[in-house]
Amino acid sequence: MSEKKKKKSKIISFRANEDEYEVIAGIAKSANMNISEYLKIRALEGNIQQPKVSSEDLRAVVPELTRLTGQIGRIGNNVNQSTKLLSSIGPYGFVSPKNFR
Repeated sequence: MSEKKKKKSKIISFRANEDEYEVIAGIAKSANMNISEYLKIRALEGNIQQPKVSSEDLRAVVPELTRLTGQIGRIGNNVNQSTKLLSSIGPYGFVSPKNFR
């Protein structure tokens, strides 16, 4: 008994410039496939790379990351100063204003 072919009822389309079309058509032809077959196999079985972050997006993010890095550094400095102060008081000492000078 032969399997029934699944009906292909969905259409997927996209636009390409002339150069992109020529490259895709050339690769498909060299693989003895039409463009539709080639793109379907490529999408379903091929390695599709995730989009890379654009340089415009990076330019927007880098200043914020730099600012946050500075804040984290200042917070770390405060933690170190507090740790040093508490260590100098000793395990049973108490905190007084003279400890903060």
